[in-house]
Amino acid sequence: QDKEGKGILFYCLASTKRHLTALKIALEHGANVNNVSNDGVPLLVKAAEDGLEEFVDDFLHAGANPNSKHV
Repeated sequence: QDKEGKGILFYCLASTKRHLTALKIALEHGANVNNVSNDGVPLLVKAAEDGLEEFVDDFLHAGANPNSKHV
C-alpha cells in the first residue's frame, strides 16, 4: 500500500486491456481485493462507481466483500 492506503489494484482501475491484464496478474499473486483507501473508499466500490463491470466481477470472484461501503 502507498501513503494513501491504496494497494496495487487501485492502480489497475482503468478500462484498458493492459490494466485488465495487470489486474489479473495481481489477483493471481494474492493482491488484496478488500483494500480500502485511507479516505475510506473500498476497491470494489471505486470500480463500481467507475463503471468497470469486468473488474467488479473479477473482484467478487476473487472474494471481495459484496457489502463494501464507504467508511
